[in-house]
Amino acid sequence: MGYVMTSVSRLDSSTQFAMTTDLPASLLTRELVDLSHGNTMALACVADTVVTLTAEAQLDDFMANYTKDIAQNKPLFVLSGGSNVLLPAHLNAIVLQPQMRGISLTAQTDSYVDIAVMAGENWHDLVVYTVSQGWYGLENLALIPGLTGAAPVQNIGAYGVQLEDCLQYVRAITYPLKLGIISQPPTASLAIVTAFLNVRLIPG
Repeated sequence: MGYVMTSVSRLDSSTQFAMTTDLPASLLTRELVDLSHGNTMALACVADTVVTLTAEAQLDDFMANYTKDIAQNKPLFVLSGGSNVLLPAHLNAIVLQPQMRGISLTAQTDSYVDIAVMAGENWHDLVVYTVSQGWYGLENLALIPGLTGAAPVQNIGAYGVQLEDCLQYVRAITYPLKLGIISQPPTASLAIVTAFLNVRLIPG
């Protein structure tokens, strides 16, 4: 299940957000992709294959096909906003780019607001949006590059504020991987953050 922000007016949970079901649209797959604009250091890098995910259902479909012939497939490399990563000139891998979008108000009281944020939302844009709504807690984390899906992995922080101060929990999909293609030991798992759930903020 994903969420779509339908307007950016003052807080009104009855009209501001609509919840939609992720439809398994066709995957966007590209070959020999220049990733120099996909990392914050602008390092020259060409990836063999890039798969862009815009819905969680696509991830299940992709992984089902990938694991059918995992011994013949290239390694997987999950690339979010490309911050804090050094890419080689040639990335011999299948690059997964989570681009699931959407922000949803999930709870609201006089003392707090909870929002759910999909992994493909730009982090700085999220901070700007929450401040524009009069929801406070993330404002010190403005201008940090990257997407929200990578933020809990980095546990980003600035000016005395850490993401963990607001983050309640995340949703991630875990896939068992055999033969050690992605990591050792030979039986491993891949966890991909698909949504940032329950970021708790303070209403102004």
